[in-house]
Amino acid sequence: MPQEFHFDIHPSVVFQLGADLITDVVQALVELVKNSYDADADYANVKIDSLHANEAEHSVYRGATGVIVIEDNGTGMDLETVRRGWLMLSDSPKREMKERGEVTGKGRTPLGDKGLGRLGAQRLGDHVEIITRKQDMAKALHVAFSWSDFRAQGALSTVPVRITEIAASFPHGTRLTLSGLYDTGTWEEPRSLDSLQADLSRMISPYKRPDRFKIVVTVNGKRLELERLVPNIRRAATAHYQLKFDGQTLQTVGRAKLSLFNTRQDNAAYTDLLAADQGTGFLEFLREQPSARDLALRVADSEQWFVEYRNELDIAALDKVELVPSEDGTKQIPANPGPFFGEVDSFDLGSDDAVTQDVFSATSAFRRAVRNLQGIRVYRDGFAVRVDDDWLGLGKAWTTGKSWYGLKPANTMGYVAISAKANEVLSETTNREGFKKTPHYDNFLGLLQHFVRTANNAQGILRRAWVDYRKQHAKAAAGFEPEATADRIAWYVGETLKRAGGYTESFVGIRRSLEDAASDTDKLIANIAGTLPESDRSLRQLTEVRERVTGCVADVANMLGVIDEYSAELAKLKVDSQVLVSEIESLQERLADMYETVSLGLTAEALSHELQNIAAGLAARAHDVAAHLRRQGEPDRRLLAFVEHVKSTVAAMRKQLSHLAPSLRYVREQREDIGLRAFLLDLSDYYAARFQHKSIGMEVATVCVDDFYAMGADGVVEACTADPAAKQRALQARGIAEETPEEVWQQEVRDGWTGLDSAARTRVISELRRGGEAGAVDGVAASALTELLTGIPFHQLSMGEWRSRKEEFAGSDADGGLLLLFDENFEREGLGERDGVIEVVKLLADKQRTTPVYCGLLTHKYEPDGEVPQWEATIEAEGLDGNQLMVISKRRLKGDPMGFARMLKLLALAPQCNQLLNRVAGIIETGVKSALAECRKQVNVYDFEHLVFEASRREGVWEPDTLVRILRLFLTEHVRTEALVNAEVCDLASKIRDVSLIGTVSGGATRHESWRIQRREMYLEGVALNRLHLPLDLGDIFCRKGTNGGRDRLYILVGQPCDLMVRTDGKRRYRVYEANLLEVQDAQDQTGKREVEGAVLVEILAKPGTGTHELRYWDDADGHSWCVNLRAVHTVKLWVLDLCVFREDGKGAMGLDDALPDGLIPAWQERFSLVQKEVRKALDADERHAKANMPANDSALRPAAITSSNDAKFYGTADREAKSVSFGIERIARYQQPFTGGLLRDYARHIAREAYEVDIGRVDDGAAGE
Repeated sequence: MPQEFHFDIHPSVVFQLGADLITDVVQALVELVKNSYDADADYANVKIDSLHANEAEHSVYRGATGVIVIEDNGTGMDLETVRRGWLMLSDSPKREMKERGEVTGKGRTPLGDKGLGRLGAQRLGDHVEIITRKQDMAKALHVAFSWSDFRAQGALSTVPVRITEIAASFPHGTRLTLSGLYDTGTWEEPRSLDSLQADLSRMISPYKRPDRFKIVVTVNGKRLELERLVPNIRRAATAHYQLKFDGQTLQTVGRAKLSLFNTRQDNAAYTDLLAADQGTGFLEFLREQPSARDLALRVADSEQWFVEYRNELDIAALDKVELVPSEDGTKQIPANPGPFFGEVDSFDLGSDDAVTQDVFSATSAFRRAVRNLQGIRVYRDGFAVRVDDDWLGLGKAWTTGKSWYGLKPANTMGYVAISAKANEVLSETTNREGFKKTPHYDNFLGLLQHFVRTANNAQGILRRAWVDYRKQHAKAAAGFEPEATADRIAWYVGETLKRAGGYTESFVGIRRSLEDAASDTDKLIANIAGTLPESDRSLRQLTEVRERVTGCVADVANMLGVIDEYSAELAKLKVDSQVLVSEIESLQERLADMYETVSLGLTAEALSHELQNIAAGLAARAHDVAAHLRRQGEPDRRLLAFVEHVKSTVAAMRKQLSHLAPSLRYVREQREDIGLRAFLLDLSDYYAARFQHKSIGMEVATVCVDDFYAMGADGVVEACTADPAAKQRALQARGIAEETPEEVWQQEVRDGWTGLDSAARTRVISELRRGGEAGAVDGVAASALTELLTGIPFHQLSMGEWRSRKEEFAGSDADGGLLLLFDENFEREGLGERDGVIEVVKLLADKQRTTPVYCGLLTHKYEPDGEVPQWEATIEAEGLDGNQLMVISKRRLKGDPMGFARMLKLLALAPQCNQLLNRVAGIIETGVKSALAECRKQVNVYDFEHLVFEASRREGVWEPDTLVRILRLFLTEHVRTEALVNAEVCDLASKIRDVSLIGTVSGGATRHESWRIQRREMYLEGVALNRLHLPLDLGDIFCRKGTNGGRDRLYILVGQPCDLMVRTDGKRRYRVYEANLLEVQDAQDQTGKREVEGAVLVEILAKPGTGTHELRYWDDADGHSWCVNLRAVHTVKLWVLDLCVFREDGKGAMGLDDALPDGLIPAWQERFSLVQKEVRKALDADERHAKANMPANDSALRPAAITSSNDAKFYGTADREAKSVSFGIERIARYQQPFTGGLLRDYARHIAREAYEVDIGRVDDGAAGE
């Protein structure tokens, strides 16, 4: 009888599914709660106890730490349901119900159909037990299995599952128990609980709970309030939106409060203009605005709201609506996502209004509550469908400027409610991380994006109308017409200030009149005083009048003094008003420029949006066609190749668009814990045999000097006395009762301290000094050092101990030398914060020491990326040899210590590297003399004139350049020969190489700057290039300045060097008059994504057929690459490029009166006069052009002499008065040999490619994601 075989599966597949499909514990809990909902339960009671062991009565895993119990009163499960629902992977009765359109007894459409509940259990704990009972079952089923059994078995079918019958106290339902929780800390820390509560509030709708279904979650006895704050938060909203889609029309109703306009900076205006009449005047103003007419504004029905507005949209009118065939297949109709509704609230997070203060004790609490629930989320029957945080693009629309009044991601919260029954066509991805991209989902997303635009438009209209309303009232209060412009107001102020001087003259006239009146009064009194007795009443009255007039004169004089001061200020204000008018004019000019820039941005945004939609649709259709073709028996390979070409083109289009609308890529990291000590010991064993014959030792005596260790037995007692918590931990560690008398326990602690080894002491000190960031870093570093350096001589000393034992270590004969790690700050010992550096300087300056010393400044003050700058500053300030000291961050010992190991390796290599550098430099110094002698011997007087002058003249090269070339040949030959036979050089190189091979790769490694050296070899900068008037050559890089606000563009010269070379007569051979300039483009946009125009990734630049050549390290700021676009070719006249050679600034300009520059090689001296003739031709052509009355800015009619390229992008301007031309280009650098050889080969390969050559084996990055 033949043996039967069948497929099986390894249990690890289940774990992989869990890791991929369940991303966190919150999702795991929610998926299990969904099972209760699908079982028609009235509730799901979730109890999490991470503090106690499992003590359930029937549990087979009693004693396992940490328990999660989820119980419900649902329909329960029988044996067949358990088998299909829990024990059979990818078999889902719920999916079959949904396909048949069936619902549960309570009318619920099942939410689950992928078996994610089972995988959620895997995410939470090691052991799973299910007690379940259906209504008609006499006993309950008890199902138990452990995920650890999966790891021990070789096939899934051999994993043991226990199923028994037990008595149950509940009539029907299920109790799921998970024990042996993986991460108990998640449930214990207050911060973690707050995060869990917030996450559950997002995953289980806090707006509209699942129908007739209660969820209760308790963590370690504390009940989580999943919905308590939501109604209160929404009371504080300044704008509220209701959206409803009935399957045909999307209706949006918005409401806004008066507090929408009550910002802190507008509080005074709000009180005067809105609060006084409750916005009645403002509402009338709103209704008169043309922009507000489409909002259908009306007074809100509820007193809580100020105004209400609405908008309706038929799905057929949706932008870029997706169509699907109708049921009868006769026409295309919009893909209907099914009816849904939602609500969205917008908040002012800076608000201190009465509603906010009534709900929350502090504004910070209000902000925190909104932050926890921010975003517009989708809930299917009350359970969240995970979408991106900003899936509706609120952040894309929002700018950081204050003029944005629409919905902002951090200020908006709301929901969209869908159902499994009504919105079946909106299917979720397997891992519940979003929706599948289908035509129905595209229309669903399009409807919601229309709502966002409607809300943004409405709030923008309202807020801008408020700004205009404020301005109008401000003008009215100042006596200006509403239509008065800023410059008109400024002019009026200036004119008013001009009239101010006339008022001073009026006051002076009044003063003079009063003085004259007083003088006349005095004369009158004098005339009649002799005729009247002194007691006469009339005389007394006249005297009183004179005194009052005199007082008025004094008052007027005082007032004139004050007026003079005001007049001086007004005179200054008059000048200031003129400055104000000038500034207003300047601002208006800048606004005009800004409008042009904004129009360009709007155009780019519209282009990006439209092309993204086109690309997405084309990609989807290409994917469908490719799938259809592959399903055919013998697909047409030419059609398949064409489809792949379409997909790659779409990918290229998307890459180019991402330059306008960049987005982030998320990368998952997988971390693995490695026992570092065991790893380093294995590493030591591996390299020991290799190093033995090289005389390389792997062990050095190590001394760490740190005030962290400045704590003896008395210090421990003192710390315990000062900190009751530390005392309690110390007594518990020693087994001492807390009621022990003080003298007794102190002595016990002292005795115990003397018996501890260094590792134990380090742990105790770390425990006592764990307060503060510095103490925490010091403690981690000390513990890590103790573990890493176990097994080799390692001494942990305070500064006092080091100074007393310094001679002992400095004079020792330790194999391999002495590694000294000094802390920088010794304030704990009462010393200075730089004493570590001072001690290192003293040690390195000691000429008496015989032991090689390697010094590391081990400090917590700097992050790993700050080590190099601090090292440079230290060696410069202290005058140290940089090879004797390294600055090392203590944070390298936290987490992945391989970065610290790399620092030690570099510290050990530094002296040998310096020796190698000095030895090779010595060989070069002696080599110069030898090369000179050899050159004189080989290049005799008979050959010198031929080699240096005749050959240079024939090729148009400067003679000294040729001589340098010959000398370099002999020097290179000598240095290479001497280095190869030098025993010291070979030995040093071999030792350094072997140590360098020790792997110390780390994510925290110091960023290398070695690319700067490579860049010096690859590029010659424009300053040296142009100052020396070096001839035009392959690889010259030019910059063309942008015009009309456009950006600068770079180009590189590509052509055969022999064609570009100018000969002795100043001409080029073979009648070469033109050359190719290829565009150079940035390979990194502002967000850090590696992209270029032309949609080519830098990572594939080296691959044939991409149409680019990488310019590595072109950016001199951070070394990122640019690239040459081999497709963007411009044919340019060579004489125009030659202009750059004759100027020290490298600019392409020349005048007929320009003198021959100094320093030109002979061939280019001849070339100068020929180029000036071309300039004369260009000026003559331009003059004829002007006489013909042709537009100077018309590129089609521009003279050929001025238009220097095939596409008219390189054109010049002529100055007939100055008799000069300028082409707006500048030579800025040269891409040097041998690298330009690769550029020339890539260009030749590109232009020689076959017209229909397609790499059908390559899958483009963009196409792979379709």
